[in-house]
Amino acid sequence: MAAELGRPRAGRQSEADRIARRVPSRPQLLAWALGVLTFAVGWIGFQASWPLPIEAIALHAPLLVAATMAVQAALSRVRPRRAWLLVACSSALTVVADVLFLADRRDADPAALLPPRAGAVGIGAELTLAAGVLLALRGRRHRLPYTLAVDLTVAAAGAITYALLLHHLAAPDHRLHGYLAQLAVGMAVTLILLQIVIAGASRDPIILLLLIAMVLRQAAGAEQLLALVLGPEAAPHWVLSPAPAWLLFATTICAAAWIEQRPVKGWAQRGVHAFSPGSWTVPGLCMALGTVVLAWFAIHDGDRPAGLVGCAAVAVALGLLRAVLAGRDLERLGHLASATHTDELSGLLNRRAITEELARATASGPGALLVVDVDRFRDLNQYLGHEAADDVLRQLGERLRRHGRPDELLGRLGADEFAIVTTSDTTGAAMAVARRVRSLVEVPFQVGGDLVRLDLSVGVATWGEGDRPAVDQLLSQAHEARRQARDRGTAIERWDPDRDTLASRRLALADSLRRSVRRQELELHYQPKLDTTTGDVVGVEALARWNHDGEMVSPELFISMAEEGGLIADLTRALLDQALGQLAAWDRQGLHLTVAVNLSPRNLLDPALPRRVTQLLDRHGIDPHRLVLEITETTLMPDRNRSVAVLERLRKLGVRLSIDDYGTGHAALTYLRDFAVDELKLDRSYVSAMLHDERTFAIVESTVSMGRRLGLVVVAEGVEEQEQVEALARCGCEIIQGYLVSPALAADQFTSWLRARPTVSR
Repeated sequence: MAAELGRPRAGRQSEADRIARRVPSRPQLLAWALGVLTFAVGWIGFQASWPLPIEAIALHAPLLVAATMAVQAALSRVRPRRAWLLVACSSALTVVADVLFLADRRDADPAALLPPRAGAVGIGAELTLAAGVLLALRGRRHRLPYTLAVDLTVAAAGAITYALLLHHLAAPDHRLHGYLAQLAVGMAVTLILLQIVIAGASRDPIILLLLIAMVLRQAAGAEQLLALVLGPEAAPHWVLSPAPAWLLFATTICAAAWIEQRPVKGWAQRGVHAFSPGSWTVPGLCMALGTVVLAWFAIHDGDRPAGLVGCAAVAVALGLLRAVLAGRDLERLGHLASATHTDELSGLLNRRAITEELARATASGPGALLVVDVDRFRDLNQYLGHEAADDVLRQLGERLRRHGRPDELLGRLGADEFAIVTTSDTTGAAMAVARRVRSLVEVPFQVGGDLVRLDLSVGVATWGEGDRPAVDQLLSQAHEARRQARDRGTAIERWDPDRDTLASRRLALADSLRRSVRRQELELHYQPKLDTTTGDVVGVEALARWNHDGEMVSPELFISMAEEGGLIADLTRALLDQALGQLAAWDRQGLHLTVAVNLSPRNLLDPALPRRVTQLLDRHGIDPHRLVLEITETTLMPDRNRSVAVLERLRKLGVRLSIDDYGTGHAALTYLRDFAVDELKLDRSYVSAMLHDERTFAIVESTVSMGRRLGLVVVAEGVEEQEQVEALARCGCEIIQGYLVSPALAADQFTSWLRARPTVSR
């Protein structure tokens, strides 16, 4: 553990360390220089017809150096170890194949381009290198498309068609079978790797260099290939001869192995998509070759080799299949793009689309943003039920859409909030839009057999000609104006910084919060959860803290500002990242805990939340069951269906769910019945009252009993007295949290506090 604690933090290495990571080590440079020098000597010997052993060893020294560096790469990093071992084996097999080629050619028929033994070993080298590259792709977490099998088959059919076409065009006295077999394998593998690089992995230097190595393998036989088709006299002399091609092949392998051992920052890895334009390169080429071959034999009379025609037909058929799959993916992508900009409940633009349109509107001229909120919608949810409340929102959205104007953009920000972006060039015109919106709810809504009347609060934020306000700033201003309209009872308010200095200070604070979130300046404090039966600290709750200019800002205030300003997703991501990073740090110190993070109601309206949680868990290497996401009973009220969908996806990941402040909402038992949760956190109001009120004690006792029967962990919050611990123990509640155990502490303080305890969960 001391070694772990003494390890320097990432990003703080010295300048000497950074230079060492960029420059190859001295033994590597020396080995490579010696290999090149030996190759030069071997090349002179090849021209002078030296004895075979000396010539073979000298010419292949760079390949042996490449194999050695690939083995070094395999030993230096765990994840792609098998990939680099296969690359090393491929280099070694290449040496064996070439030595066999030189030895067998002395006794073989001169017309045979490739002796059988050398051909078999050469094919093994091709396949081994291909397997190594594919394992490297997997080890570096490139996402391969599901169409890869079809692409591989198309590439194989195209390569075989090409090889058989050469056989058909060449003089009939050449025995080409071994050469053509190796050519077909090498071409197929090179084509499929070329497609992977073009389609999306081209920013990865390792994969790019390995592809170049595959191309150079094919270039090593280019001179023989052209001599075969054109004849020795007609073949151009600028084509690479085999020996220099092997030198370049070994160079690329060494470069890739060196980069693998000393990764260079700045090369992004991205996935390969089946529908990306680049993914059509190789299938298109192979399909075109097959079409040309079929058309040629259809037009010209004469011999039609069955194998060549059959492979060409297969390449065309599989190319058409690939086109069908790509078309289906494009259609699916179109639906996905539409879904990402459409609100599922109302069919209007969603928050993401509204912010994008608002950014374009502010750049094109004057206009206004209106934020429309349904007053007392939470009560409506409780009295009518979620389905009926959702129906009201759908009807309201339809009225707003039907009575909107062509120059207005309408969307739903989430929950009971709608937004209207208008290009009205005067404040009066924007206020007229607000009054028209409010008039739309004068007619009640029909829900089942009931008539429901709504009241709206509207906040207006405007910008003038030449102004370029930030989208977040406009949203904050409109939300603040809407809040003022609700609090003052005026129904409509326009943001005016000169009129309301308090609101201006609140907006200035919101701007500071936005900067703090982006700079990750908020910090987490950790409050322990104690198992009273063992004395072990079994977990912590991460609580956000914001120190703004030396003053602590209330979490309730900055969380509400983050929700209104559209920052809650970024804030939650930053806090989750910090909490999981701290959990990983404690793991390295031998302190194994769980961490609980609170979610906002708006988080559960974000369908991307499960994906972000997965990415953060993978980044820090944390098992999902060690993350607890806390939701309150009111968190699910704004949009029950969308919230449930997000919760189900989180639960499938293995993340544990907890109902915080249990007992303070109006539908506690309903949520226990409808949602699969793992933990109940009994609200502190029950814990504080249970010592003096028998009815409260009975409620706590029955809640703990019910939780146990449902297989839930019950945690008591706000424990401040030893008598409360004893009362909770009589009820069967064993996990407590509160000031009696410890207040929320910064990470380093919590670590010291935890180590000082006589019993620590390790």
